[in-house]
Parts: sequence; structure tokens; C-alpha cells
Amino acid sequence: MRPIATNINYRTVGRGMTQIGRVVLKSSRTENLKPEDGITLGRALAMDHKKVLVGRDSSSSSAMMANSVISGLLFQGADVIDAGIVSAPAAAMSSVKGDCTVYVAGRRDMVSGYYLLNPDGSMFRDDQIRHLDLFFQNPPARPTHDRLGRYTLRDGITEEFNRKIVSLLEGDTKCTVFLDCRCGTTSDSIPQILNKLGADIVTIDAQRDMDYMGSSEGCDHIMDIVAKSPGCIGIRMNRTGTAIEVIDETGRLLPMETVFALLALYLRPSSIAIPVNSSSLMEDVFENGIQSEIDTPFPEPASRNTVLTRDNASAVCEAMIAGSELGYYHGSILFGGEAAIGNGIRAAAVIAQMAGSNSLHRLADLMPEYLREEKSVDCGFKAEMFRHLFEENAKDLTGKWTQYGDSYRVVMDSGWFMLSHVNRAEGNTQIVITAESKDRAYLAGLMEIADGLTAEIVREGRLNAI
Repeated sequence: MRPIATNINYRTVGRGMTQIGRVVLKSSRTENLKPEDGITLGRALAMDHKKVLVGRDSSSSSAMMANSVISGLLFQGADVIDAGIVSAPAAAMSSVKGDCTVYVAGRRDMVSGYYLLNPDGSMFRDDQIRHLDLFFQNPPARPTHDRLGRYTLRDGITEEFNRKIVSLLEGDTKCTVFLDCRCGTTSDSIPQILNKLGADIVTIDAQRDMDYMGSSEGCDHIMDIVAKSPGCIGIRMNRTGTAIEVIDETGRLLPMETVFALLALYLRPSSIAIPVNSSSLMEDVFENGIQSEIDTPFPEPASRNTVLTRDNASAVCEAMIAGSELGYYHGSILFGGEAAIGNGIRAAAVIAQMAGSNSLHRLADLMPEYLREEKSVDCGFKAEMFRHLFEENAKDLTGKWTQYGDSYRVVMDSGWFMLSHVNRAEGNTQIVITAESKDRAYLAGLMEIADGLTAEIVREGRLNAI
């Protein structure tokens, strides 16, 4: 789950600190949020949201920052439902209880930041983000004492979520799972869910801890354990429950594109939503399958449809709300029919079910191999200029190109490349080149075409700036 703000009517402070007007939503490597930022955000949200659910992870700073946004909401007259410590998917699934949800999450050595969700569990849209700044342009009068909001502590949200996830899963599993919860909010969900499904689990760091964030060794420790335990798999959760890492029966860490493809094989959705710069592996496996039988309780869909979106979380969320059954965004898996954010808890449960009757290692090895190359080029001009110059210089391309916001994807016979205009920190702008093909020589040819096109765009853009 990404922090809310994208490149819209805001500035970046330090290295990555997100600020819209004067509303700051997350900490950076060089500067932390302050409690007064949370109070300000709460007051701004109270302009249009009269009942707000607030949940948080188990980080020590999240309690402080949750209390600050709650104070701002109550002060400005909004009612608050305090969910306490819950996973992000559980908070999102409970978003229907309020006009919006604020989820407070931290990271190692940083003060927690804010994530804003609509009642359907989707992230705030760009227009909603911009609207928050109206509070600062025309701040409302301070309410009188009798207009303060009401506070309610709401217990049982995690238990409701766990029951819901179990009800969505078909059958049980005989899989043995080494499960690393990293002392986060998933400690109250995924062990309980896997136990309900009949899995044998060995837990690691499966207790909530406000200060300890689990092993700093990444997946190395669990990979070693799985490699020495034939027939078992490993799953490592992130602290908020939005993403997972999967280790197959040999102790190999699977790329998340492969994990998504495994889920597509097992769940057999009729439609998927993925960002336009995702590996073609995901679309290929979803639409064409692999040369192997898959043990799954789900029937083949009548048709398959891949929705390619702009490379941001909001676009994938919109596709999920529009009807896609399985989605992906930068390591997070989204499921249709529920809150449109990453649900690593449900993904982990489905992977365990799949591993109970299928070899993840064998299926991953049968998937096609795609080669990929990426590079960045400084350009020094705005997105409007980039879009104009791309379309002017792309008239002679033999491939078919499609625009996705500030990105252009060019599909050719045996691969594709994409040019994307990106705003970096400190005001730097770049063109990111991405290319992919199954053939190494063809990939080199794609990069040569993309390099030439980019060089011409940069040359003309700099001439126009003189």
C-alpha cells in the first residue's frame, strides 16, 4: 500500500516527504512528521467526513500519530471510530463503517505516516487529495465545545476480518508453512486463518511488538529453514498485511510477478488488473496458462481479460472496483469483491492452499522467462513537453503505441518498450526507459530504438527550453 499523495499540487520535502499544500502525509529519510501534522490532517478531513474510522499498525509512533489525527477530527466536529491496532486489509474491509478511513503505519526508524481510504476500501483519488488543501485556503471557524465529535472504541474488527477471509476460501490445505509475521499486525490474523484451514504452521516473530520489527536479514533466515525442510514453503508478511514474500519448497524466494501468476493459475479469474509496466509474464500465464495440470477447485472462466492501467495504485484500485477479479501493484495482491488495496493475508492463505496440492517450485519453473532492461535519462522539462515531443517523434515507429498518463508503451512483434516521464525528488525530471522480450537480441534492439527516441526527445526538449 503506497502513501496517498502522488505528483499533484504538492511539493516534496527532503527525500520523499509528501506534502500537499501544507498537509504532510508521510515521513522521509531526512524529516519526520510531527503530531501537529496529524491534528491538521484530522481537521482537514472533518470538512467533508463526519464519521471516520481510524486504525493503526503496531509501531510505537503510530499510537502517537493516530491520537493526533483523532484529536483533529474530534476538534473539528467529526465522529471517530477507533479500531486500534489492526492490519491494513482489516481496516480497509471495515471502511464501510465510516465516511472514510485513516490508517496509520510506520517504518523502521521513522515516524508513522497516513493512508486515506474511501468507504469501498479504495485509496483517495487525486481530486480528493487536492480538496484537502481547501482547508488551508479557507479554514473553517473553530467549533464550540458542544460541536465536538464523539469518540467510540470499536473492538473485534480483526476477528470480523478473519472470519470473512476464511469464508472466502474454498476448502482446506495440508501444507506445512514456515510463517514470519515480523511482529506486526498480521500476527493476529494469518496464523489463526491458516490454522482454520488445517495447515501445519511454524511461526516466527508472530507476536505484536511496538518496537521490534522482526529480523533485519530479509528472507535469508526463512529461506535457509525451508531449504532444510523438504515439502514445506515459507511466507514472510509485511507488518501491515498488504504484501507478502513467498519461498518455494527448495528455499527459493519467488519474484512477486511469479507469485501473482501462481495465484492467477490457481484462482482462475476472468479478469486481472496490472500496471502497464508489469512483466508480460503475468499476462502471458493468465491468458495462456502453462504446460501442466493445476489442482484447483475453481472452473475455467468463459473468457479472460487483462486490464492494463497507469502505474499508480489508484488506477489499479479503479480497475478492481470496475470489476477485475485479481489485481497487482508493486508487490501487493488485490482481490475483487473486497477493499481495493493489497491483501497479503488473503494472498498468503491462498498460496498455502495451492501449495497443499501443487508444487510451487515446479509450476514456477514451467513459466516462460522474460528478459527486462531499464534505465533513466535526465531530461529537465515537464510532462507536457514530454508528451508533445513523444507523439511528434513516434509517428514513424513500426510498433503500436498507447498512452497511459505520462507513459507511452510501444508494442512490437516480439516485445515492448515504454518511456515514462517521472518527477524525482528536489525537482529533477527523468525519462525512464523500460523494455522487455523473451529474446536477448530482440531486447537489445528494443533498447536501441528506445534510446534513440529518448535522445531525440531530450535534445528537442532542451532546445525548446532555451
